[in-house]
Amino acid sequence: MEYKLVRINRMKNHLTISEASKTKGIFMLYEMTIPQFTKMLNNLSKCLDKAVNYSEVKKFDFDVLLNSRLAPDQFNLIRQIQIACDTAKTCAARLSGKDAPVWDDNEKTLPEMKARIEKTIGYLNSFSLKDFEGAENRT
Repeated sequence: MEYKLVRINRMKNHLTISEASKTKGIFMLYEMTIPQFTKMLNNLSKCLDKAVNYSEVKKFDFDVLLNSRLAPDQFNLIRQIQIACDTAKTCAARLSGKDAPVWDDNEKTLPEMKARIEKTIGYLNSFSLKDFEGAENRT
């Protein structure tokens, strides 16, 4: 991997970044977000599959897990999954300068939760490296 030097302009007290470094920065932002969020959401979906198997073995309704909290001050699992999906899509949208889609938080069942995760992964897969141009200047 080739690294480009970043010149520091001491008189103005800020960084001056060459074009080559900007391209590397865009690549890094893309790689730190889209593949990682996709991986996280796929892992979350697999965890839900394992939880379904666990509920079948222990013979209890899976909806009990979906509506449970790990601690009294936390949201239930359904809301936490919705937040994970919203965080991924909003981060990608903001870095690309696009508006994030707004999805109602009305999921109540496992198939609806898995569909939400898949919809988010599909949205993340719609981004390319080119979408992240100028991301380093967005706040």
